[in-house]
Amino acid sequence: MKILIIDDQILFAEGVKNLIENYDESNQVACVDNVDNGYAFIRDNGKPDLILLDINIDGVRGFRLFEYLNTMDSKIPVLIVSANDSPTIATMAMEKGALGFISKCSRIEVMLEAVQKLLCGQSYLSKPLPENTEIHGHVTTRQQEVLYLLSQGLLNKQIASELNISANTVKAHVHDLFKHLKVSNRTAAVKSAKRYGLI
Repeated sequence: MKILIIDDQILFAEGVKNLIENYDESNQVACVDNVDNGYAFIRDNGKPDLILLDINIDGVRGFRLFEYLNTMDSKIPVLIVSANDSPTIATMAMEKGALGFISKCSRIEVMLEAVQKLLCGQSYLSKPLPENTEIHGHVTTRQQEVLYLLSQGLLNKQIASELNISANTVKAHVHDLFKHLKVSNRTAAVKSAKRYGLI
């Protein structure tokens, strides 16, 4: 199996590469350090059987990879490996098209199980996703996604583009978040969200 790791933490990526290759010598694993190099690798070497992606490799722009993959005739399964194991990030990743999500703090056995399941066409989550209804009182899943993107420093127009919604919808979500969190600006909203475990 051909596996591509896209992660700018080289030591971590090389460790995972060695782990997967030692587990099954038929696995061929390559590592690149950003999404653009991932595009180039796929163009030059053909489609891998699996991609392991650090979603925060280009900030939130790690999600750009899915736009590229969606242009292909056959889908490449993507396993998100993230230092941030927030359910909100997992939800966003699965909505974008990832088949799996695990934390970088996971045990070796979890990593290998996730890789094997995705190679067999199954999905894998290291913990359940939250309900797509209300979370933590009156804050919805979509509002949690907006909060996460706010915490990454994105403007309303950028958040709208990332979530495929209008800037006015983002503005409405931000307004509601300020109301629910009882704050008056973005910085305070992010601090409050972190305190309550929303991001």
